[in-house]
Amino acid sequence: MKQLFLILVLLPITLFAQKQTGKIAPVDTTVYNVVEKMPEYPGGMKTLAHELMEYRSKLYERLYPGQPVDRINGRVIVSFIVHEDGQITDPVFVRTLDPNIGIFEKEALKFIKSMPRWIPGESRGKKVKVRCTLPFPF
Repeated sequence: MKQLFLILVLLPITLFAQKQTGKIAPVDTTVYNVVEKMPEYPGGMKTLAHELMEYRSKLYERLYPGQPVDRINGRVIVSFIVHEDGQITDPVFVRTLDPNIGIFEKEALKFIKSMPRWIPGESRGKKVKVRCTLPFPF
């Protein structure tokens, strides 16, 4: 009986004796469309355009071997998020050539997933998530 009494008396003391020492910082989940400093591809947009054209040329060689294919009429537009660490996630089609997600859409996604980390965007001096859009002319 004495043990039960001690447990009942000491239990509330130990529960309330723990003091919180820090505050939990709120996590910013906002994805911006426009910020003061937009995300950049490493090497700049000229480098990105050059790599995209090289990728497209190799794709044409693979799909149409031995045939001169300069350009297919159309483009795929993909939107994605550049995170605070430069990581690329959440690619979404804004415009497609094939509503059933054809070869060109799959290749655009493949290119997006193969990109290196970007230089993140900044708002008020702080790195933030930014949604970017990239056209793929085919």
